[in-house]
Amino acid sequence: MLKSLRAKIFSSFMLLVLMLVIAGIMSIIEFNKVGVSIKNVMDDNYKSIEQTKQMLDALEREDSGLLMYLMGNREMGSQTINTAYSAIQRG
Repeated sequence: MLKSLRAKIFSSFMLLVLMLVIAGIMSIIEFNKVGVSIKNVMDDNYKSIEQTKQMLDALEREDSGLLMYLMGNREMGSQTINTAYSAIQRG
């Protein structure tokens, strides 16, 4: 009886260790998945910020072109406005 009780305790302990190892491996896998998702979100946010900066620059150039146009430099103003507008359309 003593050997069978000792064997049952030992097998229960080994089962517990196995379950903890499996839970640890699953946690590591999920942590890696979360890390990849966070990296993708950060990359998308960076791209969005960069495009926003480019569009803001294009809007400022468009304003400058409009001021040139109103001050009498119509050809240069029109060219600046068209260039800025096409940059906005691309973004």
